[in-house]
Amino acid sequence: MVCIAPARRCHVLRLAEDAYPIGGGAVYLALWIHGVIINQASLANFVPLNTADNWLHLVLGIGMIGLGIALARSVPRTDTSRPASPSMP
Repeated sequence: MVCIAPARRCHVLRLAEDAYPIGGGAVYLALWIHGVIINQASLANFVPLNTADNWLHLVLGIGMIGLGIALARSVPRTDTSRPASPSMP
């Protein structure tokens, strides 16, 4: 998706920047659940995980989601009910 407006005014890019740590944290939590449920010696362990990896994924997932929520910027809403100001000559 290409945004023509400057990045500071493009709401799509700002929402994507705010969602990145939350989405990354969700992926880490999914890896943690996979590592906890799957037997480490089985063939289902297609991602080489061990106990230290499981703890790391849990901490990173919680940390990234927490920081993503805490540091998320609010996107100002544009007021479409006001008419545009007339142009000055």
